[in-house]
Amino acid sequence: MVTKRMVINLKTILKAKLYFFLRRSIWRYMLGAFIFAYVSPIESLGIARSFALYFFGLIAFVLLLLLISAKIQAKKIRYDADVIFYEDHITITHRNKDLVETKDWSWIKKIDDQKDALHLIVNKRTR
Repeated sequence: MVTKRMVINLKTILKAKLYFFLRRSIWRYMLGAFIFAYVSPIESLGIARSFALYFFGLIAFVLLLLLISAKIQAKKIRYDADVIFYEDHITITHRNKDLVETKDWSWIKKIDDQKDALHLIVNKRTR
């Protein structure tokens, strides 16, 4: 049995958004910026510099959108819970609501262990 307190706030939401952005989306933006630089390069810069300009401009815009959406979500989501991991199930006891949830281990799709964090990716995504 392992008990962990989980709180969702602006910092954790932003870390999760950046994690998924770097793991999934950055390659798509890189490809899109390259195609755009190839099709419509800035004449005085050439394709390589146009790609860098388009890519970093697009990344800055996307990061701004991620920050705005994280702030909106942080205002809406009030999540404070104790999560207890057992061998056969997971129990979530909410501190700010009178609610106890029991989940099966199939609820977690992937566990990603990094040097400073442990990411539990669940089957249900909030969108």
